[in-house]
Amino acid sequence: MRISKTLILGAVAAVATAGSANAAVVSLFDFTTGVSSDSTGSVTGSNPLSRWATNTDRKTSTTSATGSGGAITMASASVVQSGGSPMAVLGVYAAQSPNPPYNYYSSADLSGATAIEFNVTAYSGVATTWSLFVFDADGNLSFSQLAVSSAGTKSFSTASMSTIDWSKVIGVELQAESGILPPSPQRTPYNYYGTFSFTFDGMNAVGVVPAPGAIALLGAAGLVGARRRRA
Repeated sequence: MRISKTLILGAVAAVATAGSANAAVVSLFDFTTGVSSDSTGSVTGSNPLSRWATNTDRKTSTTSATGSGGAITMASASVVQSGGSPMAVLGVYAAQSPNPPYNYYSSADLSGATAIEFNVTAYSGVATTWSLFVFDADGNLSFSQLAVSSAGTKSFSTASMSTIDWSKVIGVELQAESGILPPSPQRTPYNYYGTFSFTFDGMNAVGVVPAPGAIALLGAAGLVGARRRRA
C-alpha cells in the first residue's frame, strides 16, 4: 500500500513541532525533602538531581536554610559590614563517586530549558542579589543574576547561559546575598548588612523538551497511526 506525500509531510511536521508542543516544566527539588543549614542529603522523589547541599558562606553563621511544610525558608541576621555579607546557598547536584576521580554517576537532561524559576511565597527584609549557577558534566559553568525584594515568580533566563551543555547538567545552585542597610545614626560608624527572609515552594526548569529519540518516536507513532487508518 502506498503512503501519500501529504501523509509523509504531515509526519515530518509532527516531528518538527513535537519539541515545542511537548515542552515541559521539570521540578528540580522535591519540597517534601527537609534540609538544614551547612549540611547535605538525598532528594526524595523522582527528581533529576539526587543530592542537595546548603551552606552559610563567609562564616557569618547567621544564614539558615530549613525545610518545612513543603517549602524552604532562607534567612539572615544583621551583620556588621566588616564581617562580610551573609549569603544563603542551596544547590541540587548529581550523585558523585566518593573516590578519585570523583566522576558523576548521572546527569540531568534539561535540553531546551528557557528558564529556571523559583516560586517565592513570602519575602521580608532588605533586597538580596540572587546568583544562579549551573554546571555540566564537562566541567563548564554558567550563571545569571537577579535583584530580589518581593514575593512572586523569580525567573532566570537561560539565554545568557549558553556556555554549558543543558543535556548533561550535574548541578543547579542558588546563592542569595544580603544588601547593605542605608546609613543611620544608630549604626554610625559602621554599616550593616540587613536581615532578609524568603520562602519558596517551587524550583523548576521551564521549557524542557524531550530528547531527539523521543521526538522521533512521536513522529513515527503518528505515521503508523495514519497507515492503520488507511488500511
